[in-house]
Amino acid sequence: LLRKNLFVRFLDILLKGYGQVLICLHPVTGLLVILAIFYVSTEIGGLTLLGILASTLTAFLIRVRRLHLYGGVYGFNGVILAVAWPWFLKLNAVSVVLLIWAACLSSFLMKFLSHLSSRTKLNVPIFSVPAVFLIWGIVAALKAFPPARNLLGPDVRIEEYLYVFADRFAYLGAHFTWEMFFATFNQHLGAAALILLGICVHSRISALFAAVALIATLLTLGLGRSAELAALELYLYNTVPCAI
Repeated sequence: LLRKNLFVRFLDILLKGYGQVLICLHPVTGLLVILAIFYVSTEIGGLTLLGILASTLTAFLIRVRRLHLYGGVYGFNGVILAVAWPWFLKLNAVSVVLLIWAACLSSFLMKFLSHLSSRTKLNVPIFSVPAVFLIWGIVAALKAFPPARNLLGPDVRIEEYLYVFADRFAYLGAHFTWEMFFATFNQHLGAAALILLGICVHSRISALFAAVALIATLLTLGLGRSAELAALELYLYNTVPCAI
């Protein structure tokens, strides 16, 4: 079916691009990641669709390696950019155009860095390096250009989320409690379950490693100060791809 139907092939590439956010090469994983993102925020979900379409279509146009293209390698930087965008820029027409432009540029950067890496002895995978460099570059450029500084975020939706998040941690003592965890993250447990299921579809051993790593990180942070717990999600989100 993938060989005969171009639409199905393209859909498969997009889904694998979402799956690659978790370093998982499976279209069903990608579908569950999409559902998890939309579960948390329909706006960010819509942005990820724009980002992955822009980065993937650009990859088609610049004729990247077919193996990488079909594996979704060129799509997931577009997703990462879209998820990060409201944390750094206010959402309006100009910032959305900037997102599409950055997603297109991420494919050029991915192709260049992959070629550069393949010529070295290490030949390390590039992963999300293009997205990180582009976010740093765009934020630095906007700060250096005074008329554009009003674009800098975080977006009001993220500000509201951070305000509620900080308020929930205000009453905490020095130690972590499971009651606090479920009170704070109950609205995201559904998304977390979808993500874990998606990893399990790709590999059961990866899902086990991710679950163990998350629990270990939670217990480690629980022995520290509440100030560390206030940035809990920022600690946790590197844990999963590292485990996989």
